[in-house]
Amino acid sequence: MIKNIKFKRSSIKGIEIKRCSYSEQSYKEHVHEELSIGYIEKGATAFDFNGKNYSFTEGEGIIIPPYISHICQPIDLNYWQFVMLYIDTSYYEGEFNVPRKLIDIELDKFKDFLGNLSGKNADFEVENTLIDLLTTCTLLDEKNNIPRPDKVLENIYNYIKNNYLENITLESLETIFNLNKFTIIRGFKSIYNTTPSSFQLQLKVAHSKGLLARGMNILDVSSEAGFYDQAHFTREFKKANGKTPLQYHKDILG
Repeated sequence: MIKNIKFKRSSIKGIEIKRCSYSEQSYKEHVHEELSIGYIEKGATAFDFNGKNYSFTEGEGIIIPPYISHICQPIDLNYWQFVMLYIDTSYYEGEFNVPRKLIDIELDKFKDFLGNLSGKNADFEVENTLIDLLTTCTLLDEKNNIPRPDKVLENIYNYIKNNYLENITLESLETIFNLNKFTIIRGFKSIYNTTPSSFQLQLKVAHSKGLLARGMNILDVSSEAGFYDQAHFTREFKKANGKTPLQYHKDILG
C-alpha cells in the first residue's frame, strides 16, 4: 500500500491543506480546532458522527464545524483520494452547527478556490474566492441552526473545551455540574459521539497540531499539550492525522 498524506500551509494566513490518497491509517474519533471542508476526488469515505454513519462519494464534499468529534475513513483503500481544507476560526464570522454535505453551489465555489490556489493567481484573488465560499456556507448554516438538546451537557462540553489542558476528572465534573458521572458519560456520548475524557484527549491532539504548525519544538509541544510522554503523544497524533508529529512538522514547515 502506498502511503500518501501531505500537509501544506497556504499562502493565505490561517489556511492549511491536507491531501491524501491510498493511505493506510489507524482511524479513531478526533476533532479539529479549525473549520474543515473536504472534497472526495476518488472513491468514497465513511463518516461517523453522533453514532450515525454517512457515506460521501466521489464528487461530493463535506463541511465539519470546529470541535465536532467524528471518524472518517475510506471505504476502499485501493481507490481513494481526498483534499481537506482547514480554516482557522478567526478567519470568518458566523457559526457552523453540524457536519453536512456541501450543496452544488458550495461545491462549485470550493472547486473555484482550489483552482485558484493551485494556479498562479494573486493572493487577493485566492482570498476572495475563499471568502465567497465561506459566506455561502455560513448563510446556509444560519438557516439550519440546530440547537443542542441539553443545556447541562452543553455546559459540560464547553467547560471541557475551555479547560482541556487542566486535570479534568469525572469526579470534578460531578461536583461542578451536580450530575452522576454515569449520567454524564451516557448523556455526553449520546449527544457528542464521544466520552468526556476522549473529547479532552482529542482537544489536546488538535491543540498540539496548532503548536507544531507555529514551529514549536516537538518535545515542548508534547509537554504543553499535556501528554504524559512523547510515545503517547506520537501515537495519538498519528491516529488522528495520519502522520507522526515529526512528519507533520516537516510537511507544514517545509
